[in-house]
Amino acid sequence: MTTIHFAAARTRLRAWLWQGGAALMLATSLVCGPSAAQATVNNPQKMVENTTHELLNRFAKDRSEIEKHPDELYHLVNDIVVPHFDFVHMSHWVLGRRAWSEMDRKEKTRFVLAFRELLVRTYATALLQYQDQKIDFLPLRGDPSSGHVEVRSKVKESGGQSIAINYSVHQRHGEWKVYDVNVDGISLLSNYRSSFADEISKTSVKQLIARLEERVKKKSPSDDQSKGKASQ
Repeated sequence: MTTIHFAAARTRLRAWLWQGGAALMLATSLVCGPSAAQATVNNPQKMVENTTHELLNRFAKDRSEIEKHPDELYHLVNDIVVPHFDFVHMSHWVLGRRAWSEMDRKEKTRFVLAFRELLVRTYATALLQYQDQKIDFLPLRGDPSSGHVEVRSKVKESGGQSIAINYSVHQRHGEWKVYDVNVDGISLLSNYRSSFADEISKTSVKQLIARLEERVKKKSPSDDQSKGKASQ
């Protein structure tokens, strides 16, 4: 998945997390072999590597067109990244059992769609800042037969600094799905959960959903990027 310029952005990462804008970040230039697609089915680490490889190849190939029409980046992320995330599980967890159980089916659907769109737009904004950082994958943590593992990596900057980016992955209906991303010790879901719980306590779930839906109406990744820079 993708990364930003980490040497200049360690403190910014934490700010983005608290603002509800943590990037789902990972970058690599690994080339997968011809049997990679089949290996992905039963190998969570290959799933992360292969998705990364496909995304960055497409981004490099279409970059000039994307720069002219930034909203095309949303389609790219939706096509390649979204199928590998368990947004229903993520939505349930960030809201908490009580809030989730009090929502009707329509509200749950609206929240999942808005939360998914928020993450897609955050991811796309991060991808615009991709600068060929190098990544090293570390040994998988956990036993795949348990259905829950952590794909670990370190992204290296040209200056020698590195940052840990780890993916929590579980198996659902025979496929591996990402359900959390930990960036330099900061959990994406934990930060959203804290932020959403605070907002719900002051307003309501209905108002949270409405705010998220309004937030994701932005026209292009460049809008999000400009807002992120302005808030730094």
